[in-house]
Amino acid sequence: MALTLRFWGPLAIALVAPSTGAALGEEDCEGCRDLPYLSRMPNYYLSRADVLEFDAQPFFDGKKVVSVEGKVSRLTYTLIEEKPRASALQIRRNYANAVKKAGGKLLHDGVCDGEKCGDLDGVEFASGTFKHQGKEIWFTISTNAEGAWYDLIACERGEMKQDVEVTAEAMQTALDADGHIALYINFDTNKATIKPESKPVVDEVVKLLTGQPELKLSIEGHTDDTGDPKKATKLSAERAKAVMAALVKAGVDGKRLKTAGLGAAKPIADNTTDEGRAKNRRVELVKID
Repeated sequence: MALTLRFWGPLAIALVAPSTGAALGEEDCEGCRDLPYLSRMPNYYLSRADVLEFDAQPFFDGKKVVSVEGKVSRLTYTLIEEKPRASALQIRRNYANAVKKAGGKLLHDGVCDGEKCGDLDGVEFASGTFKHQGKEIWFTISTNAEGAWYDLIACERGEMKQDVEVTAEAMQTALDADGHIALYINFDTNKATIKPESKPVVDEVVKLLTGQPELKLSIEGHTDDTGDPKKATKLSAERAKAVMAALVKAGVDGKRLKTAGLGAAKPIADNTTDEGRAKNRRVELVKID
């Protein structure tokens, strides 16, 4: 018998019962909203919603489980009492058809079997990906056997917004103490184009170098250990050069800078976890004596 998937956590976890919604009169939970790109089935209310501006979520791409980062929404819909229920297949198929109609791609629909499924082995679900207003959306949907509730999880793929300010003063302190500092500069996916939200970090590096005219830096690009090692090393070198180019464009003398692309050769965290891989994808400033 196929298992049923619940999505409350960074990885698929064991089946738990959803809230009944009785205390809420079978109305949507307070502050809960449908996704702007995937509506609900008729006769179901939104009993639980967990929305994170940035997280990592596993999805099955048809061949293997992959981790997708971005804005993650985990929603539970529960059948309104005494209303006609939909079957598990009907619910999955409705979402699958909606995604295909929107020009997306259905990646899986049914039971996932074998080692390729990882923690999803033996689980019945549908997953897919599509575009919405220029954003790449991944989704997975699972129901209980009777269709009394279903879970919908979606991720708007994207980079993390830098909330903690990295100042020139903090960089100087780290360089004086350790000789290097890791920066988390966001780039376009698989490209060396610096995203606009990372401009304040680059500006602080300019401020650092302007205030310390004798300081020379090596700009080193690093990646996690996923993907082809040669491509990762090449991309890390291109990203380091992109940072150097931005600094030179801002008026920094290029003779004070050099670059290196080290790929996954020098991890600072465990590459077996999403959090560790995120830490390893970095640009380091290294003080040149």
